[in-house]
Amino acid sequence: MVTTDVSTPVPTAPRVSAARVGAVLEYFFTYSFRTREALTLLGVIWLTAVTEPVLYLLAMGLGVGSLIDSTIPVDSHQLSYIQFVAPAMLAVSCMSGAISASIFSFYTRHRHLGMFTMISTAAVSPAEVVVADWLWEIIRVTMLSAIFVAVMVVAGVVGVGNALVAFVATILVIAAFAAVGIGLSTLLRGWQDFDIITVAQTVLFLFSGTFFPIQQYPEWLQVIVQLSPLYQSIALLRALTIGDFGMALVVPIAYLLLMVVAGLLFSVRRLGRDLGR
Repeated sequence: MVTTDVSTPVPTAPRVSAARVGAVLEYFFTYSFRTREALTLLGVIWLTAVTEPVLYLLAMGLGVGSLIDSTIPVDSHQLSYIQFVAPAMLAVSCMSGAISASIFSFYTRHRHLGMFTMISTAAVSPAEVVVADWLWEIIRVTMLSAIFVAVMVVAGVVGVGNALVAFVATILVIAAFAAVGIGLSTLLRGWQDFDIITVAQTVLFLFSGTFFPIQQYPEWLQVIVQLSPLYQSIALLRALTIGDFGMALVVPIAYLLLMVVAGLLFSVRRLGRDLGR
């Protein structure tokens, strides 16, 4: 007696081709410099990237910082106010840049330009589209974080060695928020939903230990704050700028890596559903 195997085949995870990801990246680069996005990238964004960190450091160092005589304890270190705030503002800059760039760019290309639908017809998988877009946003925002770190060095807030280590860490922060930002962009129903993202960013900005230690909060609120991605980013960059390379860094690094994995997997699943793949 002959039997027929009618079992359902187990789906395999799509392979991500480095060549196809590179091709999509090249397309993003070419498209950006053929449209008005190039003017924004080379003009307003770069001007903002240079002036924003300078203004922040001047305001906090010469303004608010001059009114605070006491140092702020962080683990076993005593930090001036500008040393306390500067790495936090670097983390905020990475978060804002990555979230804004990834959500706006991905949403525009996907919902309004139909770019990903067109790309997917060229045998490019949703995973390759997401990874390419993710890398593109990392490249763009990392250039801006480099300027912020350079200003911190020139201002004497951090030494060159610790600044280089902190700069590498900013790439992880940007990667984490960019991955989450792409995922969030697939959930947006329209331009009005960008207001929700703005409110969420503002809440994180104000309540993640940016301007003062979270020990000022009640204990129950401290626990909630420590679960926020911006707090973990600030904790990582603040520790690195003061040269604290202990095991405590494992927690924020693991947290941000989890954001990268979860954000990319969610984004690939959502984009695949939109593209019918």
